[in-house]
Parts: sequence; structure tokens; C-alpha cells
Amino acid sequence: MDFAINFSDRDEFQRQSIASNIIKLIDSEIDISPLVIDGAWGTGKTEFSLKLKSLILNEMDAHVIYIDAFKSDHTDAPIINIAAAIYSLIPEKDKKTFLEKSLPALKFGLKTTLKASSAWILKQDSENIAEEFSNALKEISDKSIEKTIENLLEEHSKHEENIKALKEFLKKISKDKKIIIIVDELDRCRPSYAVSFFENIKHIFETDNVYFILVANMGQIRASIRHAYGNAVDSKKYLDKFIKYTIPLPHEFYDSNEKIRITSVLHWINIVKTNKSTSKCDFLATFPIIDLIEQSRLSLREIESLLRYLEVYQTVSRRPLINYGVYDFVSWSVFMGIFMHCFCDRETIDNFPSEASIKVIAGKLGIKTLNHLRLGSTRPQIINVTFLLYIKQFGYTDHNFYNPIVVEDKVKIFLDDQNIDFPHACRQVVNTIEATLKTLSFL
Repeated sequence: MDFAINFSDRDEFQRQSIASNIIKLIDSEIDISPLVIDGAWGTGKTEFSLKLKSLILNEMDAHVIYIDAFKSDHTDAPIINIAAAIYSLIPEKDKKTFLEKSLPALKFGLKTTLKASSAWILKQDSENIAEEFSNALKEISDKSIEKTIENLLEEHSKHEENIKALKEFLKKISKDKKIIIIVDELDRCRPSYAVSFFENIKHIFETDNVYFILVANMGQIRASIRHAYGNAVDSKKYLDKFIKYTIPLPHEFYDSNEKIRITSVLHWINIVKTNKSTSKCDFLATFPIIDLIEQSRLSLREIESLLRYLEVYQTVSRRPLINYGVYDFVSWSVFMGIFMHCFCDRETIDNFPSEASIKVIAGKLGIKTLNHLRLGSTRPQIINVTFLLYIKQFGYTDHNFYNPIVVEDKVKIFLDDQNIDFPHACRQVVNTIEATLKTLSFL
């Protein structure tokens, strides 16, 4: 996905200020590259990257390119992807010189033979790599493929000189117009490829006026480091050698009234109100759902997955959700069934009501304990009460999580105030969740 998208199109999560500060850093004298934008999976990193690219182009006189690293993950040559990106940006008059300067350094950086790398290049489309670069590199490499092993070893010994020449050339061509390369999807790449990307940037392309903005889930990148070099390696210290500054992509923001908002909550409210299947279900945007999203810490992508499962239910169910009241536990049971089908694996659902499966489901719902339910306020924990009603009859024995002596009387009083019978509610919740799961499994 590389298309023009701007913060002016929409910026519901108030992230333009982050992008503006990144531009200030690039425009400063601070040694800031590579800069990392760290965000968990499904937090909107790609959309932010594309908006950042547009903002840089609008506010700076700079060359900017976006790279989807995952698209070339099947190769062992991130160095080619980076070089092609730079090649596509530089003026026509400098392209031949860039090839001449870069080819020796590229050979050093490649793990495979030059012939194999050229073959890979020629299979790519223009979205992944500059076609001109492909043809030009093939023309030069064809003359070099027949070199003997001795020749290649001799050339390898000169790699420091070759890399220095390439860096000097990059410094020269970027003197008047900075080169900014945004690399996305690194966390989706194979560990060896992701690690190579960082190393190639450091050893070959790190020079003045060439800026790398790396967008990734750094927890996954650290796991890639451990996979590549073993658990004994301190992955954070290792990455500190390559990264100059890290900016976390927040999951919350301040709205125009200076109130803290959760990005996934706002995203959920927006999409359920505009979706054809849910637009008339006002209860889906009320506090029980908001509490669930907050306590389960759903990402933006998970929010979209949950809506998709809800759409499926609305389409195939004989009793689709309509506009229910806050204390209608049938509706919350349906929603909990949809949530479980979306986020719990088949084994967990099939093994219910084992204690292990109850713990997994509770974890997905973000419920740490049922012994401290909030019931007397204007915002009772409806989803948590629904889960208590769900597991009540199965004799769950972990009293640190659910102790009937501690909590049941409070729940019964709470339900009595709503004219709801406790045993009947338990049966109703269990039957409704089971029916919902069957509906979504087309049973």
C-alpha cells in the first residue's frame, strides 16, 4: 500500500503533531538517523508512515521514498532494496555514477552471488524496485558474473574503500536535497532479513543527509535479534548500536477538550456508527463495550477484525443484534460469543469449561479477577458480570480469580435491582454464548 494519503484527509488520533516533530528533527543538526517509530501490531503504523511521507513532501524540499520491507522478505538482499530506492530518487545525471560507486559495495553486502541477486531484481515490478536500476545493474553485473573466486575475494578485501566511496557519493548528491527513506513492515520480515536491514543501513548507507525512518514493532525486532544471535545476546544493547532515537506510536491521545482518548475506542465508535450492519445498534457504542476494549487493549487491527466477525453474525444469524438496553444480558452474551470466536482459538473454545480455557478467555477479555467487580457506580462492569454468569455453574475453583463467597451476593443484589433472576441469568448467558458460537461456526 503506497498511495497519497494526508493528515488533512483524517487525523482522528491526533498524530500529525508526531509527524511534525519528526520533520523538525530531520531539519535540525541532531544526528537522528536511523530513527525508529515503534508501534505494536495493528496500531496504524503503515497509515502513519504514508501520511508522514506526504507531510514531508509538503513541508520540506527533500527526496522521500516509502519501502515495504516485507515485499522483498523472500530474498536475502535488503541492500538491493535500499540501493534501488536511492537510485529512483537521484537526478538522472548522477545515476550512472551511483551505479559505478554502489556496485562494489553491493557485492560486499550480498550473501548470495551477484548473478542470483540480479536474477531476483529482474523478477520485481516497478512497485518494489526501480526498473532502470534493474536494467543498469544487469548491464554492469553481466560483465562481472564470470569473475573467478579469487577475483571476488580480492574485491571483498577492498570493501571498506568501496563503501567509503559510496558514502562520499551519497553525501555529495544529498547535500542540497536530503534523502529520506521510510522503511515499513520490518517486524513482519524473517528474522535474518530484518537484522540484515539494520546492519546494511549502519555499515553501508549511514551518511550525512541520508535519513532512515524505520517503522516496526520493536518487541518483534528484538525477538528477531535473539533468533539470529541467540538468547544470550542483549537485543536492546545490540539494537542501540544501530538506532539513534525511538518514538513510540501512542495508543492514546488528547482530544480538543484535553481529555485522554484511546485510539481503538474511538476507531470502534466510528466504524460501528457508519457500518451498515451495526449503525442502528447504539448499544455497541456504550460504556460496556468501551470498557471491554480498554481492558483487553485491542489494537486498531483487532477492532476491525471484531467488527468483521460482528458483520458475519449479523448476516447469518436468525436473530441479529438490534438496539438493546444496557442491562440486557442476552445482547452482551451474543457480543461475548462473537468476541470469543474472534480472538480465542478453537482448542480453547472446545475445552471450555476447563480451568485452563476459562483463564485464556478471561485473559482475552482483559479480566484479571471477578472478586472486585464495580457494580454500584453509574458505570457497572457489565461485560465482567456477564462472564461471571457464564462460568458460575461450572464450579471454577481458583478463588483468587472468582470467589463466590466474596462476590455473588453483590451480583445478586445488582441483578435484583434490574429485576433479573440470578439463576435464570446464568442459564440464559450460557445458552446464548453457546448458540452464538454455533452460529458463527455455521452449525
